[in-house]
Amino acid sequence: MVRLFILGLLLFSLEAKIIDGIAILVKEQPITLYDIEEQMREYGQDQQSAVDILIRKKLEENEARQRHISASSQEVYAEIEKIAAQNRLSVSQLYDAMYSSKRLTQSEFKDKIKEKVEHDKLFRAIASSKIKVASDNEAEDYYHLHKSEFSHPEYFDVIVYQAPSQELLNSKRVNPMFHDSSIKMQELQLRYNAIDPRFAAILNETEDNHFTQVTPSPQGGYMTFLLMRKGEVITQDFSSVKNQIMSVIMKKREEQILDDYFSRLQINADIKIIRLPNTI
Repeated sequence: MVRLFILGLLLFSLEAKIIDGIAILVKEQPITLYDIEEQMREYGQDQQSAVDILIRKKLEENEARQRHISASSQEVYAEIEKIAAQNRLSVSQLYDAMYSSKRLTQSEFKDKIKEKVEHDKLFRAIASSKIKVASDNEAEDYYHLHKSEFSHPEYFDVIVYQAPSQELLNSKRVNPMFHDSSIKMQELQLRYNAIDPRFAAILNETEDNHFTQVTPSPQGGYMTFLLMRKGEVITQDFSSVKNQIMSVIMKKREEQILDDYFSRLQINADIKIIRLPNTI
């Protein structure tokens, strides 16, 4: 009898600890105190923003289950290959880049890509029948209201440094006078329209005489760019950016449809707030 009583106390204590770790229940699916604290830490969000995002994520997961939406390993790998190609990297170099920049292991990175693929499939299922195609007039109005978004330097003068290790290039970034025979350098002029738009955006945000982050090189090893100067700022004409503007408008409309959809779901969802980190 005493043993049973002690065992009961131990089980009750264990259950209490488990419950203590739960902050919110969304349709009986738990969000833990740790989840909230980790969301706040990783993305620099305040508590309310972190809670809102995690609740939304749980609602999306539940909706995906109800619609039988999932991502196969082939779909996940295809998305990884696409991301690698967009960044002019091999898949293994992309894995290295994710670990060096975000400390994500290969398995963790695949999990995030799986979430993204499922997220995209769910959004298409919800929004595809409700979204209105943007007109040429709407695109022109957007262009004139956001002209600065389509202005950029004509070119970037850079020095490319390549080395077999990140440590060597980080030393170079900290001290430009640092020299090592294994660091190779090359002066280049990169035309804005000839490079990946995301890389162009990185260079555009980099100040003159400053380095970009160290990243894996397509040729092997690592690389960083020292931005020497930017060319004259030019504004693209409407015809050259029309498709880009159409995509932006459609993306915003899709996001609005989805925000409205999940806002309505949240109002009617069974959500129980048990405790939040700052109430401990």
